[in-house]
Amino acid sequence: MKLLKTLSFFAAAATVFSWSSCGQKGDTGPVGPQGPAGNANVYVVNYTITQGQWLTYLAPNQPQHSIYFEQYVPQLTQQIIDYGMTAAYVNDPVLGWATLPYTVTGVGVQAYYNTYRYLNYFGVDISLSNLQTPPAPAYFDVKLVIVDGLVRQQNPDLDWSNYEMVRKRLHLKD
Repeated sequence: MKLLKTLSFFAAAATVFSWSSCGQKGDTGPVGPQGPAGNANVYVVNYTITQGQWLTYLAPNQPQHSIYFEQYVPQLTQQIIDYGMTAAYVNDPVLGWATLPYTVTGVGVQAYYNTYRYLNYFGVDISLSNLQTPPAPAYFDVKLVIVDGLVRQQNPDLDWSNYEMVRKRLHLKD
C-alpha cells in the first residue's frame, strides 16, 4: 500500500511539473537575411584530378588499356539514378566547360573521355583509339552536376550540354 501511495505521489508530481513547464509563447523574432540564391535539389561537385590519382585498367581479354578516376559521391542516390540525372563537364582550355563524354583528335589518334556513375560513385575514364594506355593528364578539372527528377522535369527545354546555360538557369555557384 505504501508503494502504491509513493508511486501515485510521483505520478501526480510529474503531471504538475509537466503542466507548470508550459509557458506562454514569446514574440516571434525578426526575419533573418535572405540567403544566397541556389537550388536545394541540385548538387555540384568539383574535382581537380591530378596525375597521381589516375588508375590503369586493363579490360579482361581486351588489348585496350584505359585510365580512370573514381570517387565516392553520397548524393548519387538510387532516387537520382532512377528519376534524376547527372551531367559532367571537363574544363577545356579552348571551349570552357565541355560536356562529357568528350573526344579529342590528335595526330592519328583520338582520346575518348567518358563518365560513368552508379550508386554513390562517379568515375571518369580515358582511352585511346590506338589501344595504347593514355598518359595521365597533369590535372583534369571535372564538374559533376547532380539533378533530382523534379528539377529535370521542370526544365525540359534546358540544354544540359551547355554548362553556362545550366549554371544560369539553376543559379549555380562556381
